[in-house]
This record gives sequence, structure tokens and C-alpha cells, in this order.
Amino acid sequence: MGLFRLLLGLLCCAVMAWAHGAPAADERSYEHRRWGRAEGAPQLAFAAAQTSDGMLWFGTSDGLYSFDGLRFRLVSAVWGHPLKASNIASLLATPQGLMVGYRYGGLSLFTPGAATHYHAGRDFPLGSTVSIVARRDGAVYAATSTTIVRLDGGRWQALAHAPLPRRPLTQIDFDDDDTLWLTMWQDVYALAPGARQFHRVAGSSQNGISKVHGRIHAVQPDGGYLALAAGAPARRLALDQPAQYTDILIGGPEHSLWASRSDGIVRLGRRADGTLDPVERFGPGRGVNGSVISHLIDREGNLWLATLDGVERFRRHRLRQFDPGPERHRLNWLAQPGLGQELWYGALGAALVRQLPDGRRLATAVRSPTALYRVSPEHVWVGEQSGTLWEFHGTRTRRWAPPASLRRFPIQAIAAGPDGGLLVAVSRNGLWHVRDGVWTPDASNSTLADPTPISMLADEAGQTWLGYTNNRLGRLTAAGVRLLPATAGIELGNVTSLFAYRGRLLIGGDLGVAWMDGATARPLLAAGDERLRGISGIAADRQGDLWLHTSAGLAHLSAQALGQFWRAPQQPVAWEVFNHEDGLRGTSSKVRPLPSLALDGDGRLYYATMEGIGWLDPAHIRRNPVAPQVILESVAAGGRYYPPQAGLPLPPRTTALDIRFTAAALSIPARARLRYQLDGVDAGWREATQDRAAHYTNLTPGQYRFHVMAANEDGVWSPPVTLTFAIAPTPWQTAWFKALCAAALLLVLYLLYRWRMAAVARQAALRASIRMEGTVNERIRIARSLHDNLLQGVQALIMRCQAVLAGLPPHSDSHRLLDGTLDYAEQLLDETRDEVMALRREQHGQQLLAQLRQTLLASLPDSGSQLRFATAGAARTVRAGVAGEILYVLREAVLNSARHARATTITVSLHFGQDALLCEVGDDGQGIDAATATAGQAGHWGIVGMRERVAAIGGELAIGNGASGGTVVRLRVPAALAYQAAAAAPLSPVQG
Repeated sequence: MGLFRLLLGLLCCAVMAWAHGAPAADERSYEHRRWGRAEGAPQLAFAAAQTSDGMLWFGTSDGLYSFDGLRFRLVSAVWGHPLKASNIASLLATPQGLMVGYRYGGLSLFTPGAATHYHAGRDFPLGSTVSIVARRDGAVYAATSTTIVRLDGGRWQALAHAPLPRRPLTQIDFDDDDTLWLTMWQDVYALAPGARQFHRVAGSSQNGISKVHGRIHAVQPDGGYLALAAGAPARRLALDQPAQYTDILIGGPEHSLWASRSDGIVRLGRRADGTLDPVERFGPGRGVNGSVISHLIDREGNLWLATLDGVERFRRHRLRQFDPGPERHRLNWLAQPGLGQELWYGALGAALVRQLPDGRRLATAVRSPTALYRVSPEHVWVGEQSGTLWEFHGTRTRRWAPPASLRRFPIQAIAAGPDGGLLVAVSRNGLWHVRDGVWTPDASNSTLADPTPISMLADEAGQTWLGYTNNRLGRLTAAGVRLLPATAGIELGNVTSLFAYRGRLLIGGDLGVAWMDGATARPLLAAGDERLRGISGIAADRQGDLWLHTSAGLAHLSAQALGQFWRAPQQPVAWEVFNHEDGLRGTSSKVRPLPSLALDGDGRLYYATMEGIGWLDPAHIRRNPVAPQVILESVAAGGRYYPPQAGLPLPPRTTALDIRFTAAALSIPARARLRYQLDGVDAGWREATQDRAAHYTNLTPGQYRFHVMAANEDGVWSPPVTLTFAIAPTPWQTAWFKALCAAALLLVLYLLYRWRMAAVARQAALRASIRMEGTVNERIRIARSLHDNLLQGVQALIMRCQAVLAGLPPHSDSHRLLDGTLDYAEQLLDETRDEVMALRREQHGQQLLAQLRQTLLASLPDSGSQLRFATAGAARTVRAGVAGEILYVLREAVLNSARHARATTITVSLHFGQDALLCEVGDDGQGIDAATATAGQAGHWGIVGMRERVAAIGGELAIGNGASGGTVVRLRVPAALAYQAAAAAPLSPVQG
């Protein structure tokens, strides 16, 4: 035992010595991404710039490239304006747009609305445009291989200065003191503000100078860097291996320093003695010393380097890497809070190390730790891969060896047992109670199939929970381990993690996480397509947010999302994930050590994976506040492409449309979201797919408004960008054409109506004609019968009476009586003969009027002065049946006027029209009320009979008051029903 303690003391001293001598790492890390020719990246990009819309631009001898975070594109135009040449030497992003300098001279200024070109030898100096830079006040300077010019009022003015040596200019730049620096081959010159002469300051290598955090640094021919300032001696930077640094020094985000060496790109950190030393390396060297040709820091804080064979990006991780020192190559890491404020960590095959609050590290005698249980800040238990149990209590450390049967079986989990003892789960050996160094198997647990718990937890209420394989969760009672029944609904696979969150038990497993709500498991449903799987650790931070170590990474659920889950477990909750894009290296072990997530005393969240350890401060998560700006790229319709300008007119017959757009999200473009909406077509916002385009079909002519907005990886949304466009209608889609079609349709309907009415009239006329023919035939039959029977009989009777009369005394009363009777009989015979004749012939129009006049005068012998008669039109022969009915109706109308209207004048007119026979009786009497005009007076049938007679001959009757008083009776009979086929000659109107 004494030898063991001696060895342990020597090991601790060695580790302490190593901890003091090792360089301190800053625990920062950067994600490194490289795009080469296969990804379409530019080769040998001499210039790089980022415009105000977030787009990156790279100038090469092959042309100008743009990059939005997803795709590199070789472009021939900027915002729709063509480039003047493809060989690009320099770029400068201005507040208005982008300046492009050409290798063979000249410069172009592009803005979204216009392009201004400056031609070499005319309005711009001759020579290659090697540099375009801006002073702090925004003044723009350009250098060609022959001179330096400044843009003043839209014109380039030569810079006034003393002559320089006749050598080609290669580069210019300003430092933060507004000193203008230039290089001519391997000499560096400076022009201080207000001075008129450049002064040679130092020599440099052919790689020239670079501005690093506002200061100019020159690369030395033998390696290393000189920090330059006008009016001050050059200062050589202290580097670990100066000969390695033959490329430019690069100022990165957050005042970091970067350089390209033969062994790759390195990020430099300053040691205690001021020496710059690599703290992070990225890949082997490429090309000639991995030369960096151009670089920039984008507005999201990413560093971009253009090298000989591609483009590289370095983005600061959200998660910090924990450097475990010489054992960093080990696997299967554990990281948990230890005694006090210490962090304890270890890996398979390595010692458990205690990191003290002051940063010192002490190695322990524990090897290959697999489980750790913290009873209190002063009391910690640790289990080994070998099955050994270690107890740390205050300053005392004790080793509890397992029984021989348990040796070399890893300890799976440790938890508090009953009566102050300890519960220890041993792989393939079930559950054991340990008290005062005595190991006792749990009898109740041994009866279970696969009896070894994977995870264990003593909750705040003093209950001990045990997680097993195959959806089994047990609780330790006085009678032993009691498994929850299948009705609990646990469907998580192997239960690998248990966590008590403010009195609620959360269980995690292979298939997700659930809350034990009494005796029922409530699975936590995550919003989105991904599921929370492979839970190896659960922790809560000081803000009440929940963190899960899953197969996808670290899942973060806010306290608000958890509150929603407690209230409505069936509703999916919002979450975010931190994965390899954020600096998470490796995947967690789903066997042991468990759990793989823990919160330390400072509120840091530590995670352990198979490959290493990292941490995150939940209260200070790095967020990206820059919303990506939407860029509308093109509109395609009918095989043609159009620039996405406001009020874009599209040709007629456009029914399908493709709108391409993008957003320069450069940090984590895979998490960027774009959504769009076309007013009047889309019911709401639609998520854009990976191709970042909207496709529409079945569009109709009209005005449209298309909206796009984008969000970065942290859900910061940009304002919507709106594109208005109009689809012109074809002639048959215009309003006037539709109105014309509507009018034509109405005309067709009207003509159909007329045709239908005419057909109905023809059918009515046919029916009336048939009825009229029957009436005429009946009249002829009656006339024949009257002639053959009644007239002949009456004639025979008269002849007999005449014979009797001849036998009577001439002056006797009988003779006189019989003679008068014979006279009346002969008169009756003549009248009957006339009636028979009338039944057999049609009446001409003038005859109809004459008969009407005769009938009315006979009916009203004293009204001759009241009656007026008139005709109009060519008089025609009226059908016999119609004439009779007309005579009756007109006579009834005149009689009504004479008897009831107190009229002084009664006018009767007939109009023989081409379409109809019109008859009218009007007076200047007292008029008639509407009810009487419709149905007549009660007990009187004159008006009713008039309507019946007119209806019988297919006519129309209207009775009402005249415009100037009195009563008007109008009768209309269609020509087809009123007239015979042959027409008479026209007659002059008859007045009387």
C-alpha cells in the first residue's frame, strides 16, 4: 500500500509539472471548409470582396465569380450590367456597389441601377489595375502599374506626389492612420497624411504587404513579418519558427492572427513571452507554400482565404474545445463535475484528471473511468473499466476493490442506495450494494432478464430509478426493484439516461425522451422532420433550458418550450441543434461512460464524445445577428429570362413562371431558410427547397406581387423583398373582348328568345288557325244547314200562309194579321239569309269598319256626333271568325264609354300593320280604375267577355287610362291570325 501511494504521489507531481509547462490553449476552435475546382470554386482569385447584399465576389483571370454560401457562379454581368473584360485583377466593395479593375487596364463601377466604365488611356490611366482601396473617410484610390489616382466627383485625378522610381506598382493600401502604403517589387513606401513624398520604409518579399487590424505588415524575404508605421522604426514580430512564415500575415475575426505555412493554415496565439505560436492548424500545405492570394472577413465574422487551388472559409465555432493535454488522442471520454468547483475528465486507457478552478490539472490513480457519481461537492465516487470503485471524500481517497468475480467487468453506473449505501451496476453482473467496502448482489434484481441497469438516478424525493434494456424502467423499493408495467407506455428502447427536472422525471433512450407523468410515459415530440434519438445525457442550465445529448448533436429546448410540453405533451415543441457545424466533434458513447452531459459550477455545459470533450456557456451562446439579404436573380417564362425589375412586364400567353432567388447566408448556409409567397396564388408562406426557386403554373393575366424573405441559422429574418410583375393579356383576354363576348352572348340569347317567341307565336297561330278553320267550317256547316232546313222551311211556311191569306176576306182582321205576319216572316227570312251569307264570306277591312259604324249607330242612335272613326295602313281582309269577335269587343268598348265614362268624344281606330291588326277605342271621359280594368265590375261580364273573346283568337287586350285622361282599350291580333293570305290594296284613312 505504501508503494502504491508513492507511485501515486510521483504521478501527481509529474502531471502538475506538465500542467505548468504546457502552453495554454484558448479553447477556441474554427470550422474549416474548403471548396475546390470540383465544387466550382475559382482558382487563383487575385481579389475578393463582399457587397452590401452579402454576396461574395472573387476576381480571377478567368472571370468574376459570385458566391451565396451554396453555389459558386461564373458571371458575365453584375446586377444585369455586362463586364467589360473577363481578366479581373482587383475588386472593391463600395456602399453603392462593386468596383472591378481589369488586368489589361480600365475599371468599372457597378450599382444595381447602372454601370459606369472608365477606359484606360481615356478617362483612366494606362496599365493593369492592380489595387482599388478606400480610405477610412470613404475616398477611393486606385493603382495601376504606372500611377495612383483618386476618384473625385466621378472623375479620376492623379495623386500629387514626388516622383517614384520607374518601376511597376504592385499594391497599395491605407492603414488606420490614413498613411498610404505601396509596394514596388520588393520595396515598401509610405505617404503620410498631408505629405507629398513617399518614403521607402522597408523591403519585403515578393508576397508584399497586408493590413492586419489596421496596421501594415510586410513579409520578409527570409521569413517572418515586420510591423510598419509611418515615422516609426519597423518592428519584427516574434514567431516560433520565422522561416516557416513566407506568406502574408492575415488579420482574422475577433483580432485573431492567421498565416499560411508549408504545413498548412495556422491560427496564431501569443505565448506569455509574446511569441506568436500556432494554436490551431488546418490541413497540410498545398501548392507553393499554400499561398494565400486574397482574403476578407465577411459581415458575419467568417474569414475567407483564396489560395492557388480554391477558396477556404474559417468560421468560429459556438462550442469550445477542451484540450485534455497529452492524452488528447484517447477515445471514450468522460467529463463530469468533481469535488468543489473541479472538472474531472478521463478516457479509456488514460488517467482521470482533476482540473482545479485555477487551471492546474492533477492526475489521479483512476484509470479508464466509466462512471462517476457526485454525492455532494465534498464526496465523489468513480468507477473504472476494471471494476474498481474509488471514493473521494474531502482530502481522502480510498480504493474499493470488487470481488474476484467482478474484476475486469466495467462499472456501468453508480447511484445512492438505501441506508446510506451505494448502488453499483456492473456490466453483465447486475446490481450490487456496496457498504463499507462490502459488495452484496441485489437479490430482487437478479431475477430479471438482463439484470444490469444501464443508467441510475436518485431523485430529489429520495427515490432511486433504474433504466434497463428493452423499454424497462424500475424503481427501488424496500422489497427490491419493481419494474413499471407495460401499460406505462415506455417506447424508448434501451433507457440510457435519467434526469430529474424540477420534480419531474425525464427518461432518455435510443428512440427518444419522455416524461414520466405519474405512471404514464409522455414522449417529447420535436417539431420538424428530425427526431430526438440516441439520448446519452440530459442536463438543465441555469436559465431552466433543457439540453439533450443526441445522435444528431446537442439538442436545446427552451424553458418556454418545456412549459408547453408540460401543458400539452401531445404538441411538438421547438428545438435547435448544435452539431459539427457548431464545433461538436465525434459522437457520444451510448454504452459508457454515461451520462455524456453535465453542468459545472460555473454554469458551463460540458459534453463528452468518443473523440474528446467540449463545452458551451448556455448564457452566452454565440449568435449571428446578421439576417441574410434576399437577392432576386432571374425570372424565366416561355423559355426566356428576364431581369427581376419592379413592374416587370411579361408577354401574353404567359401561364408558367420560374423565379430564382437566393440569400447570402455564409456562416451555416445549410440551416438558412427562405420562404416565399405570391399574392392571390399562395394561401400563405411556402418554404423554399434547396434549389431556391419558385415555380408557378396556370397563371392568368393581371398584376402580381411576389415576396421572399430569408433567415439565418439563428432564425433572424430579413425584411421581405417584393417583386411586382404583370402578365399582359391576349386580345381575347382583355376586358373589352370579354365585354364584347358578353354582349354577343346577350345578343344570341336575345335572338334565341325572339326565335323562341316567334316559334311560340307560330305554334299559337297554327293552333288558332286550326281553331279558326274549324270555326269557319262550322259556320259553313251552320250556314248550309240554315239554308237547307230553316230557310227552305220558312219559305214553304210563307207560301202556305200566302195560300191561306188568299182565301181570307181582303179587309178582315184575319187578313190584316196574317198579312203582317207574312211581312215579318219575309223580313226574318231576308235577315237570316243575310246571316247565312255572312257566315260564308270574309270581311274586308273597310267592310269591317262600315259594319262597325252601322252596328254602333244602330246601338246608339243618338251618339252620331260623339263617334270618330279612323283607319291606318293598307286595309286587308280579316278572317271571318276574327272579324266577328273584333266587332263584339269594339262595340262593347264603345258602349261602355258611352254609358259609363261620361265621354263627349269616342274615337275608334283600326291599324292594319304588317305584324298585327291593332284596334283602339279611346274617350275623353272620367277614366277607369285598375281593378275594374282588370276584372270588370261585380255582376257585369262585359270586360270579362272581352278578354275571353280576344284570348280565343290569339290576341292581346289592354285596358287602362289614357295619357291625357279618359279610357283607352287596345286590341292586338297577330297578322298570321288576323288576316287572310291575300292582301287588299291600300285604303286612305277614313275620318268620321
